[in-house]
Amino acid sequence: GVGFYGLGGGFWWNMRREGVAPTAAPTASAVAPHAAGATASGLRFVPSEGAFGFKAMVTIGTHPSPASFNADVALECELQNTSGGVTIGSIRLQGNGYMMAELTARQKARVTMYADILYDFPRSTMHGVFNVSINAAPVSGGGQAVIHAEPATWYIKVGEPGKRIQVSLADWLRTGGYLMLGRDLPPPPPPPAEVTRILGLVSLSRDMRITAGDGFAFGASLSISTGRQRYAIFYGEFSAGGGFDMAMMRQYRCAGINNWYAQGQLYAYVQGSVGLDISIGFWLYKPCGPWYCRICRWCQWKFIGFRGSFEILGISAAALLNAGGPNPLWVQGTVGGRYSILGGLVSGHCSFNFTKGTVCRL
Repeated sequence: GVGFYGLGGGFWWNMRREGVAPTAAPTASAVAPHAAGATASGLRFVPSEGAFGFKAMVTIGTHPSPASFNADVALECELQNTSGGVTIGSIRLQGNGYMMAELTARQKARVTMYADILYDFPRSTMHGVFNVSINAAPVSGGGQAVIHAEPATWYIKVGEPGKRIQVSLADWLRTGGYLMLGRDLPPPPPPPAEVTRILGLVSLSRDMRITAGDGFAFGASLSISTGRQRYAIFYGEFSAGGGFDMAMMRQYRCAGINNWYAQGQLYAYVQGSVGLDISIGFWLYKPCGPWYCRICRWCQWKFIGFRGSFEILGISAAALLNAGGPNPLWVQGTVGGRYSILGGLVSGHCSFNFTKGTVCRL
C-alpha cells in the first residue's frame, strides 16, 4: 500500500514571506544565505504585524519499498490578523514526485513530477502548474499543464503550440501534442519548417477567435527520422512527419454539430536522399620530428583533391491543407514536391492547389 516516510512543517507569526517558492524541496545540505530572514529554500521572512501562517509537509511512497513512487507533499496557508478577525491570504498545495528511484537516490529518478496549486483569496485567483519529465532511455520527454482562473479570465493548457507535451523514442521517433481551452490562448502555430521548405510560403487563413474562450484548440504531430545511414561508400537518409492544429468553436455560420464546428490546418511531408561519400585525391606529408612519431616521422599535412558527399537522388513531397467539419466537411490546400538527380544535374518541382467539399469559414 502506501507508507509515510517523513514529516515536517513550520509556523511563523508577525512575519510575511517574500520571493518565489522553489520547484523542489531544499536538500539536507542546503545552507541559508547570510542575510536577515533568509532561508535555505530561497524565500525570505520579513516583519509584518498581524501576518502569520504555517506549512505542513509529508513524505509518502509505495510500501514496503518506496522505489516505485515517492513524493514530498506540502500544504501551506498564509493568514492575516486584522481588527475584523482572521482572514485567509492564500492556500498553496505543492508536491514533488519521483518514480523508479529510492528515497536516498532521487537524482536517479526516471520520471519526475511537480505540482503547485495556489489560491489567492484577496484576488480570487487560482493558478496551478503541473510538470512531468521522463528520462528512461530510450524514452524521453515531458511537458507542462497550467490551470488558471480569476474574475477577468480563465484557461486550461495541457501543453501549448510552442511548448507541446512531447515523447521521444531514441532519436528517430518524436510525438507531440496539446489541448487548450479558455481565454487568452496563444494563436495557431505556423506550419513546420519541413513543410515550408518544400512548398514555400503558403497563405493560410487563421481564426483568432479561439482566444475569446468560445471553444478549445488541440493539435498533435508525429515525425520519424533515420538520420544519415552509411554502407561502404553509400549513404541514405529518410524523414517523414505529419500533424494537425484544430480549433473547435461554437458559432452560427456553419451547421456543425449543435453549432459546434472544427477548423484548422493539416500537414504532412516526406523526404529522402541517397548518394555517395567520395574521397578522391591524396595527402601531402611533412616531417614531424622524432619526438612526434618514432615510427615514420611524417605527419599528414594537407589533402589535395575532393572529399564530400554526392547526391544521386533526392526527393521530397509535402501537403498543407485547410479543413473544416463536420456539416459541411471540406478540405482546401496545396500539394507539392521537389526532386534532384545526380547532384542537381536534373531537378525540378511541382505543386497544385485543390478544393474538395463545400467550404464554410467561420
